Amino acid sequence: MTHLCFRRILIGMALALAPGPAMGQMVVYDPSNYTQNVLQAARALQQINNQITSLQNQTQMLLNQAKNLASSHNSFQRLRIRCAILDRMQLEQKRDL
Repeated sequence: MTHLCFRRILIGMALALAPGPAMGQMVVYDPSNYTQNVLQAARALQQINNQITSLQNQTQMLLNQAKNLASSHNSFQRLRIRCAILDRMQLEQKRDL
C-alpha cells in the first residue's frame, strides 16, 4: 500500500508541475508583410476584374456573331429564292424558244 501511495504522490506532483497553456504570447505586427499582403490582394482583385471584363467582351462578341449569323441566314434564304426564280425564268425562256 505504501507503494501505491508513493505512486499517487508522484502522479500528483507530475500533474502539478506540468506546463499549462503558454502565457505571454504577443501578436507581432509586421508592416512590411502587411503591405505585401495588401498589394497581393489588390493585384488579385485587379486580375478578377480583368477576367470579368474579358468575359463581358466575349459575351458581347458571341451575341454579335449570333446576330450576324441570323442575318447571313436570312440573306442566304433570299439568295436561294432569287436563284430559284432565275432558274424558273430560264426554263420558261427555253420553253418559249
